[in-house]
Amino acid sequence: MSNSGFSCWKILYLRQAVKFYPFYMIVLFVLFSCSKDEGGKTVANGLVQDDTTLDPIEKADVYLTRQEKDCQTCPVTTQQTTKSGPEGGFNFNFDADANFTYRVSATKTGYFDNLASPQVDLKNGQGNTPVIKLQPEANLTLQIKNTSPFDANDKIVIAGGGTYKGMTVDTNEVLIVLGNENNLIKWTVTKNGSSNTYSHFLNCPSFSNTAYTINY
Repeated sequence: MSNSGFSCWKILYLRQAVKFYPFYMIVLFVLFSCSKDEGGKTVANGLVQDDTTLDPIEKADVYLTRQEKDCQTCPVTTQQTTKSGPEGGFNFNFDADANFTYRVSATKTGYFDNLASPQVDLKNGQGNTPVIKLQPEANLTLQIKNTSPFDANDKIVIAGGGTYKGMTVDTNEVLIVLGNENNLIKWTVTKNGSSNTYSHFLNCPSFSNTAYTINY
């Protein structure tokens, strides 16, 4: 008799648990939703660094921007600006609007604006330690000369650069390339109706000029 009563109690308990299970799930969902990042006092103590050396970048222009959440086509507006300090550091303190995503970005002469990590998202209502890494630039001077002319239809096309025609080509072209990185130089030569493509990798130190000669 006692075993039967215990079994009935267990069945009743399980039925009650199942009955109220959706209610518990709703409560958990509401609690989880309330814990989401909604805005409020937000701090960004960050750094601007050279992407290739990790050295701090001083006097970079740093921007705090915002954009409406889940709207990639909405305008991006600048909220604050500052400059990085001697150790590359910067700071923003602001009240975040829950309807917006906030980002930090930086620019500096001699660095690409759209490579490495130019934009870093912030978490609203929290302390953030963003690191913005900028890719340094270098100059590459191509010394281009037609040393074996065939006729006036001779042509050379530099990938990412210019096109030169004729028998007396002897010129220089300067390209802005990745500093402290291997850069692919590629060119196509057409002579006597036949075209051939050539390539070469060249490491270019940052903030300096590297020369490369193309005789064709």
